Amino acid sequence: MKLALSLLRQPNLRRKGALALEWVLLITIVVIGVLGGLAAVRNATVKEITDLSKAVEQINVKTSAEALSEGS
Repeated sequence: MKLALSLLRQPNLRRKGALALEWVLLITIVVIGVLGGLAAVRNATVKEITDLSKAVEQINVKTSAEALSEGS
């Protein structure tokens, strides 16, 4: 009788192990996706800040002292 009960319980243990493995794989895939997404956001942010710095550089506003020295 004990042998029969132990044989009936083994598939449940295998199912629990399989379920844990599925969760580990699912979480691994989600983490890899999140890391890829964060890298893409980082690259886009750096590009936007670089574009902004180039635009500010192009403004080239002269100070009043420079304007006076050129006008003389």
